[in-house]
Amino acid sequence: MIKQALILLFLMPFLAIAQTDSLVHLYAFGGGGNDLGEDIQQTLDGGYIIVGSTASSGDGNTDIYLLKVDSLCNYQWSFALGESANDWGYAVQQTQDKGYIVASSTNSYGNSYQAFLMKRDSLGNYEWQRNYGLEDWDFVYDIAKTYDNGFVFCGETYNNTNGYSDVWVVKINNQGDTLWTRTIGGDLVDKGNAIIETLDSNIVVAGITTTISDSTQAYVLKFDKYGVLIWDSIYGGQKHEWIYDVVENEPDKYTLAGSTNSNINGDLDHYILNLNKNGVLQWDFTITNSAEDDEMCAVGLMPSGKILVIGDSKTGGGGKKNVAMFTLTPNGFWGGSSTVISNIEDENIKGLNINNLGRIVGVGSTNSFGNGNKDVLLLRMDVILPSNDTTSFVYNDITPIGIKDIENKSDITIFPSITDDHFFINVLKPNSFDKVEIINVKGQIVNEYYGIKNRVSVSHLPKGIYIVTLKENGATIYQTKFVKN
Repeated sequence: MIKQALILLFLMPFLAIAQTDSLVHLYAFGGGGNDLGEDIQQTLDGGYIIVGSTASSGDGNTDIYLLKVDSLCNYQWSFALGESANDWGYAVQQTQDKGYIVASSTNSYGNSYQAFLMKRDSLGNYEWQRNYGLEDWDFVYDIAKTYDNGFVFCGETYNNTNGYSDVWVVKINNQGDTLWTRTIGGDLVDKGNAIIETLDSNIVVAGITTTISDSTQAYVLKFDKYGVLIWDSIYGGQKHEWIYDVVENEPDKYTLAGSTNSNINGDLDHYILNLNKNGVLQWDFTITNSAEDDEMCAVGLMPSGKILVIGDSKTGGGGKKNVAMFTLTPNGFWGGSSTVISNIEDENIKGLNINNLGRIVGVGSTNSFGNGNKDVLLLRMDVILPSNDTTSFVYNDITPIGIKDIENKSDITIFPSITDDHFFINVLKPNSFDKVEIINVKGQIVNEYYGIKNRVSVSHLPKGIYIVTLKENGATIYQTKFVKN
């Protein structure tokens, strides 16, 4: 059962607009298993799309968790997507048609891991899916939109590599067809954790490279839009550096966020660095607070031009991870804002979105509150104060709809997708199905009809999102969502 922890109800919305909201709003979505949030993006309707993984619902050990919320992080819909084994969601982008492309890794379709991309429509319905990779392991960790309405993703591959794994970059069009593939690395582990398209349509990949058996360093690569490598560079000290995110904070200036333990204490510390267009280090920023671990997992750009980094810190947390964030100027100086958000157990933030008004929404995981071992954590705040107050929790249990992705029959259409009273089922072949099921967001069958039915009344249903499923001899042959107004 997926749970939503809704922190605050605005009884007077106009006051929320007129006044600065100084509260930190925390929302938890999860069930009885481990549920993790990885990436978030604001959608064209002002809400947010979130991707991660769930062990609380669905078909396999772990499923891709796709979650849609409104602008105040109120639940709208969710899916648990996957097959019989392990499926992990890592990144999501909204597409030009208001749908979504989800980047994930799976071993549900063979004996090895493969990169797995899914195209969903605006309500999360299946449109297409593609596997990428060869016989050995391939992982995708991030995806970015490109100038031609296509996409480029990065990760790591163990196929035809120089060593254990190499940085893997793949360019696709908007239908998922591969346009070019690049594999770059040394003799040990190399991988790309984050990817962006720059303002001049080049591509920057940030990740790690293993230079010797006990040294991992920051690794950044720049390609042109055709996949030609412009440069690649290594950054860091004598021990280990990890990079998790990158942003172009100014034209031809790239800021990266991660962690390092190359300091004198040997613990993990926040590690921020800035490069120019040629990969030359402009500045780096490290906070060495104590012998506790601290790392930054996401970086974004504030409307003021300042850089916001967010992640987790054990400093002052009694050995537990707290959410930590701070701002820097474009030149790498202290930006004047920071806060630590602490709870009983571990919290972290993996993905970040900042809108044009400066609203900060992060996604990660928590095991301080909720039903499961870990739950997806959403954090929403409008202003960074040294000691932001957090709101109290109100729980609302929601179940994600776990469905198998099927190739819907092209001779069946259901319309309209938004209705007050009824929808039609149009079939080109007679006797195409023998049962209609309508399922709510809790996964409950609220109506079922036997035999051919071309007009289905839904006037009696409460407002919300529903799944309609057509079956033939017990097998699902068509499935889509509709909205009841």
